[in-house]
Amino acid sequence: MPSDPHPLLFPYGDWVRTQSHGSAYSLAQSGMPLPECGWLSLHAEQICGYPTAEVLPALERRVGELFGVAPERVLTTLGAHGAMDLCARHWLRAGQLAAVETPAYQALPALLRRSGTRSFGLQRTLDSGWIPDPQALADQARRSRHPLHLFLTNPHNPSGAVLAPETLEALAAAIEPTGGVLVCNEVYMEFAQPEQRVHAATFIPRAVSISGLTKAYGLGSLRSGWILLGEGLTDQRIHLQDQALLSYGDPPTATLNASLAALERLPELLAPVRRVESESRPHFLAWLRDSPSVLSTIPPFGITAFPRIERVQDTLGLQTLLAEEFDVDVVAGEHFGAPGHLRVGCAVPEATMVEGLKRLENGIRAWHERER
Repeated sequence: MPSDPHPLLFPYGDWVRTQSHGSAYSLAQSGMPLPECGWLSLHAEQICGYPTAEVLPALERRVGELFGVAPERVLTTLGAHGAMDLCARHWLRAGQLAAVETPAYQALPALLRRSGTRSFGLQRTLDSGWIPDPQALADQARRSRHPLHLFLTNPHNPSGAVLAPETLEALAAAIEPTGGVLVCNEVYMEFAQPEQRVHAATFIPRAVSISGLTKAYGLGSLRSGWILLGEGLTDQRIHLQDQALLSYGDPPTATLNASLAALERLPELLAPVRRVESESRPHFLAWLRDSPSVLSTIPPFGITAFPRIERVQDTLGLQTLLAEEFDVDVVAGEHFGAPGHLRVGCAVPEATMVEGLKRLENGIRAWHERER
């Protein structure tokens, strides 16, 4: 059978929509479920009014206040995905080279491919604690005749590893001589306690921080996100806005008003996360540490990890076995370019977590027995 001349750029997105949550014990989620939203009540003007009149600048001011940056360095977007898309459209050029972490959330290398950009994979490995080597990036940058931009996630999706400020600074310094920009998706940083949070754009002049209300707050259906620009990129806001206006215009007024209301209730919206941390996450961490079936780092916070599965390379096959025979969903490492790993999440009730891990362990054992 001939290969598809137009393969999907982002097949993981289709898998999430159609297959990732069909089992009774789904450990595939990377975000919190929808919270109780009785506080959210919008009248007609908040749904249908013109967004730029009041609520759009008000939302960007509020985001700036929360992150300690001027509103001129904030741009609202259609979720973190919309923000990544705008950054790719603005900075990537066909035929030039850009750097992207690997393993990676599949959308990142997909954006590079769509733009016609050649890709340099900045390796992140389990053995290194998923920490990339700035020197490897610097060596590549010295050979670049064009701006070398770096796209990554912090915390890392899929592993949950967190890069320290000095590592981010070293990565930014590696590409700075080329005029490159560090584009950092930080949507999982909202799981951290405030004192743990690291936002690249607040201390690196040529960095972009991307975030939103999807993962920690369970408000993905709002498609509410934002871009924070480092001090050295303030003049780029008008060009990113231009890309947004060309692509989708302004975010919906209802989304902007709901987002503004949500930003006033962030501690309340994080209550389900804190419950998961106290009830389900301890079982998850114990399994990561103690199971003979896996080898894993321990994320400092958050709801996902990316363990290597001992003696399994075809984790896509294992993912199918687990769903079909053990009624448990996980995410195969192949979706991130790292076969042999599974991304596993813990944002479920405690009883579901305990039973799900038991079924996961039994499924891995069954795979081993069939491979003998």
